[in-house]
Amino acid sequence: MEKIICAVCNAPEAIEVRKTRETKYKQMPVVLKDVSLYECQRCGEEFFSATQSREFFRRLKEECRRNLGLLSPEHIIAIRRRYNLNQDDLEKLLGMGQKVVTRWERGKVLQTKPVDDLLRLMEQLPQIVEKLREFRRQEEHTE
Repeated sequence: MEKIICAVCNAPEAIEVRKTRETKYKQMPVVLKDVSLYECQRCGEEFFSATQSREFFRRLKEECRRNLGLLSPEHIIAIRRRYNLNQDDLEKLLGMGQKVVTRWERGKVLQTKPVDDLLRLMEQLPQIVEKLREFRRQEEHTE
């Protein structure tokens, strides 16, 4: 078992362990099982490596997405591609800021429930996409 230097006490006594972690994401309680992290055998401090931290937050957002019933990043990509939209086009269509769709599709940020609902409606009712395009064209003419 490889030991690394503790981030707190600097002793070469930290080992990789797997534990259940309870946390919150935007006030939502989340329990993740089998989380990889380091624990110092000397001082008891627990900490993540950069890789462990990325994996922890990826799993956290995935679990929140599942708990909230939100579309997966892959599903968002499929909806966008169905209408031959690039990420910028979808952002404009939805009235969102730059790189928001990129963050949803990479799983970095969760879309809100209202946006998720709108994406589902777009998927089921193509006329909604056309209506949104019409709204955006009207906005362009009034500016």
